[in-house]
Amino acid sequence: RAAPSSARAPRWAALGLIAALLPIIWFDWELSAPGFATLIPVGGAALFLYYSDGTCGAGRLLAARVPVGIGLVSYSAYLFHQPLFALLRTTSLTEPSPWALAAWIPLILAAAWASWRWVERPARDPARIGNRALLLACGGGTLLAAAGRCWRRRPGCCSISAPGLSAAGRGRPRR
Repeated sequence: RAAPSSARAPRWAALGLIAALLPIIWFDWELSAPGFATLIPVGGAALFLYYSDGTCGAGRLLAARVPVGIGLVSYSAYLFHQPLFALLRTTSLTEPSPWALAAWIPLILAAAWASWRWVERPARDPARIGNRALLLACGGGTLLAAAGRCWRRRPGCCSISAPGLSAAGRGRPRR
């Protein structure tokens, strides 16, 4: 879909980008979300997406190489951040400082890039993965999930026989 061809479209796109980014500074942690105030960034994002293209300032800003690269790995980074931060927390004697968490961000981004490069990109290539392979992978994953669900329903399947450990969590490190 082409953006509306109006002389004011770049202004609306810039206003939308400002409205989407302003809450980063303006909103505080006490704000209840979702709520009425969340209409500001959501409406701003909608304005930006509707009115921007690669020729206006705001659209050119987000079409640059760095934001596009961040967009490509953002979902993988979202998936990797929680287990890597959990690993940091469970291996630390105390709660990690915000600086320690921030120091792990390059590791998270590297894992996200590797996942995008060697998992996502090949999986999206129809020449490499055809319909039959995709069907087999989805079907196999569904069967594996169903088997795991049935296995967990068996009495005693999740108990651990090592002394001092159990499924109830005894013997696990405290957070």
